[in-house]
Amino acid sequence: PHPGGKPRGVTLRGDQIIWRHGESERAICRRDDISLRGPHNVENVMAAVAAACVLGVEPAAIKEAVRDFTGLEHRLEFVEAIHGISFFDDSYSTTAESTLMALRSFEPPLVLIAGGSDKGLDVTPIGRAAAQVADALITMGQTGPAIAAAARQAASGDGRSIVVQEVETLRAAVEAATRLAEPGATALFSPGCASYDMFENYRQRGEAFKAIVRTFRPG
Repeated sequence: PHPGGKPRGVTLRGDQIIWRHGESERAICRRDDISLRGPHNVENVMAAVAAACVLGVEPAAIKEAVRDFTGLEHRLEFVEAIHGISFFDDSYSTTAESTLMALRSFEPPLVLIAGGSDKGLDVTPIGRAAAQVADALITMGQTGPAIAAAARQAASGDGRSIVVQEVETLRAAVEAATRLAEPGATALFSPGCASYDMFENYRQRGEAFKAIVRTFRPG
């Protein structure tokens, strides 16, 4: 709250992000100005807008900053569209929770590539969520079998149909995605696990994914 007791803050009203200060309101930007994907990133932008407004930054400058910010590498980063399939790099995802959030950021048709190092955490929520929203799931790494099994079990229980394929390498995963995804689909690489079974860190894993995807460019 404002020191004088007047409420202030940021809210989303329809497509408008609104700054409220006392009795006054001002539209700062539109949701369409945010290039980042996912409802969680809208919330992050709203928090940043609130901080900027409190600091007295002009609304036009805030709007320009929101429009110009395209996100960080390996965090739901658009890589390229190959054969009509949009590939996204979310290698920063090292927990099941982050992959679940990533899945909520896209509409079907969707192919998920997941799996990695086994840190002893429960990865079955990834498989269950994929069974609900993805058309195909490609798993790799130490946790791949557990994620695949969870997806098959969940799909069977819900009467859904999902293609599940287990592979050994990241290249094989991208190859499978190009086969299983239809034009207009999203191929999302969101491992939900650490990278240490196959890579030094999530950055190296993300760079490898992007490099592999680009080898599938036509011509």
